[in-house]
Amino acid sequence: MRAPSQKLIELLKPFELDPLKCVGQGYDGASVMSGIHGGVQARMKGAGYRNATYVHCASHRLNLVLAATAEGHPLMKSFFDILDLTYSFMNGTKRHAVLIDVQDERYPNVQALELAHSYSTRWSSRSLEVERFLRRFDCILDTLSIFGNDNDADTSLAAKSLLGSLQTKKFMTILVYFGRLYDYSDFCTKAFQKSTATVSSCLILLADLRERLVNFDFDKVVEYAKDLSGKYEIENFDVRDTIRQRRLPERFREGYLNSSVGHTNASNFEELEILLRQNVREILAELDARFGTDQSGIMKAADCCLPRSQNFLNKQELNTLSELYAIDIKDCEIEVFRSFIARKDESQLNTLIDVLDVIDKDIFPDVFNLYQILVTIPQTSCKVERMFSSVKRIKTRLRSQMTTERLNHLALLSIEKDIAETLCYNDVIEHFKQMKHRRFLL
Repeated sequence: MRAPSQKLIELLKPFELDPLKCVGQGYDGASVMSGIHGGVQARMKGAGYRNATYVHCASHRLNLVLAATAEGHPLMKSFFDILDLTYSFMNGTKRHAVLIDVQDERYPNVQALELAHSYSTRWSSRSLEVERFLRRFDCILDTLSIFGNDNDADTSLAAKSLLGSLQTKKFMTILVYFGRLYDYSDFCTKAFQKSTATVSSCLILLADLRERLVNFDFDKVVEYAKDLSGKYEIENFDVRDTIRQRRLPERFREGYLNSSVGHTNASNFEELEILLRQNVREILAELDARFGTDQSGIMKAADCCLPRSQNFLNKQELNTLSELYAIDIKDCEIEVFRSFIARKDESQLNTLIDVLDVIDKDIFPDVFNLYQILVTIPQTSCKVERMFSSVKRIKTRLRSQMTTERLNHLALLSIEKDIAETLCYNDVIEHFKQMKHRRFLL
């Protein structure tokens, strides 16, 4: 992609940066950006930034993991379809007002919650959708029951259909399962979206998420789902199947095997638990596929640079990164630095930045350069993408003729709203008053 790479080079020229000191470039996973031949990252390397290692945004990768596992199985896809259909049903003006009134009646001293809609490209949208659905499940059932008796036939039919889909133990179990799953993954999602995300913090959070998934307690999920089912008087495990079962020929009946292996549906808690365990295994496999590839040795090097690691400053683990950035660390420097760190309080050295803060550049020059590179390599591009989202919200169809200068100013106020909110409006007005006279006689 020649145009974006050329634009990037033009933007970097005024800063007079040394291309060889640019150690990383981060984008999303689109082929136009990440392509190894014609992508922006490849063209930037060809333009002199050969040390700028491409890093796929960590938040994008985690979002792809959760999206793939939520939509890859028919049962999970059907579950999220029901959530989206319920959101669409409640989105009408009258229905939305009734939902708010029901919440005010049930929870008089608590602010009413809006149902959330999930988007495959928006981080945490599925988590918010499940969390609010679980918190206001009783209000949703009450609202659907009200519209189930509506005079309008289409509204009544849609409400009864949704009510039948929601009032099942299977739906409740999947809802509780995803609620707990997203509780675990939200910590990683929020941390990966921060501009201060580092390699070491990503490694620690990913290791914690993987451990929680491996030890996922399905018994608690089923137990809590049963308690909620009793609370909301849900008796049926699933929506009654009205499709007539095919009758097997006589010659096949003796050899017919009734097993849950390979099934995409479940008729009891045991079969449903098997499918949920399969979903967790798929998440673990996706995590390994998305985060396991480490061609540049960045993740391994970052892991062995943490004092808690069993391979702390193992030169073999650092070789790939050392060769990539032409850093030749001597064995004696590594040994002395290990002894230096051993005398420090390791409980205060949890991240690469903590270690970098205690390194003396004059005493350990090569080790300092290595840690500085690892801290500098970008791990997320979320903040940049939020800028594009801001511009899209500012320049709407009604503002199509806005000048570039005005768009830049409004975008700056929107993007840097944290700084803008600290400004004193009186000082701004006073400054405007002292500017040159702008009044014209007509």
